[in-house]
Amino acid sequence: MIKITLACVLLVSGCHLEKPYFYPLDVVLKENMPCFSPPYNIQKKSRLLQNRGVSVTKITGKKGQTFWQSEPQSTLPVIPAGECVSYPDINWQEGEYAIFMGISTNNDAERYRLSKSIRLQKDKAGNFMLQEIRQPDL
Repeated sequence: MIKITLACVLLVSGCHLEKPYFYPLDVVLKENMPCFSPPYNIQKKSRLLQNRGVSVTKITGKKGQTFWQSEPQSTLPVIPAGECVSYPDINWQEGEYAIFMGISTNNDAERYRLSKSIRLQKDKAGNFMLQEIRQPDL
């Protein structure tokens, strides 16, 4: 009985200690285009954040298609603390997107996968408005 109780305690506590597969990506509009940054709780743990790459999927109905991906780089660009990263070469359009970003902290000591689903719409002046799309809990 003690072994079963101990196994249950370890199983339950192990589930709560595990890192999430995806962390939330912060997305804002800057100069009329989406700009991406790691959440504050990851930023505050690290002196050095490095961008491992971004992938943007355009969602149409229930299907997704790769819309844009950053090129692999031999030297990972640094993300300055408190700043976001935008990609002027993405030809943003109205629609729904799933955005995935990989980052490293402190010279690859830890890696994080970040994601966010958004909807972009233009107002009457032609400026984008950003709306977060809530994902169902898995």
